[in-house]
Amino acid sequence: MWPIAFLILLLSFNTVAGRGRSPSSRSTSEEPRRSFAECTAKCYKDYQKWTNKLEEAKNCIASCRSGHN
Repeated sequence: MWPIAFLILLLSFNTVAGRGRSPSSRSTSEEPRRSFAECTAKCYKDYQKWTNKLEEAKNCIASCRSGHN
């Protein structure tokens, strides 16, 4: 059940970002998206080690969104 919760949390952050929906998002470079994808992949790898999985995953993804990966 935990990996499903992680994916739902990740999708909720992507929805909030609204990527791909506005014309301005299409004109941006792929580099920030790749960086976000790599950051969230690292979050998912670390996910199995965390004790408070949901809270730590939320914080990790939030730090990816803010660019502090």
